[in-house]
Amino acid sequence: MSPIHGSSNYEHEENNSYLPSISIVFYMILLASSVAGQKLISIFGIIISAGNIIFQISYMLIVCITELYGLKQAKRIIITGAICNLFVAYYLYLTVKIPSASFWLNQNNYSQITLITSSILFTSTVAYVSSEIANATIVSKLKVFFRSKWFIIRAIFSTSIACVIDTVFMLPVIIAHTPDKVVVVCCSLVLIKVIYSLLLIPIVWFLVGFLKKQDPSLPDTRPIPFSSVSYLNKSTIHKLGPTD
Repeated sequence: MSPIHGSSNYEHEENNSYLPSISIVFYMILLASSVAGQKLISIFGIIISAGNIIFQISYMLIVCITELYGLKQAKRIIITGAICNLFVAYYLYLTVKIPSASFWLNQNNYSQITLITSSILFTSTVAYVSSEIANATIVSKLKVFFRSKWFIIRAIFSTSIACVIDTVFMLPVIIAHTPDKVVVVCCSLVLIKVIYSLLLIPIVWFLVGFLKKQDPSLPDTRPIPFSSVSYLNKSTIHKLGPTD
């Protein structure tokens, strides 16, 4: 096979990667959970935001992305998500300031809801970036340390730490809404988030296994040159997978 033909085949495999689709789902969950964050709901007497119902899925997707595509890809997606969050927050704020049509009578209601959503988006972006970067970094470092073994344990540990960091950074919002029950709310939120993450672990484990077999862009599915030296070097890299 000529080098040019081999390069074309490799590019074809890269274009068939599942990563763009996973990224889109991640951004969708991130924005939906951020906008829904202003709605407070009660689950078994515990007050949480409606955004937390789906936000935990983003942790699992980052675990999956880091495990399969590497820490650099995960960080790139996290930062892009933060930019999306900030853009939506700023644009919502601008729409409140833009003069409304004279016959439109919902300006006051719109301003009240939209300004709350915008402020939560700004605040949650800091919590989101900090927790997701920690999540991805821990998964990546533990993958190297454990030589790609114990995926479930690594995923549980990284997402648990991410839940704690996210809750700590959301303290201003918690204090604003429940000033008399800050400690109880924080502990309850961390507990609910961790339990929710544990319930999602089997799905992530299945997704990682599926992508390892089906995604042609992953290192362990790329053709290895038929050379003993190259084979040994490539096999070592492929066994560990991307870590940075």
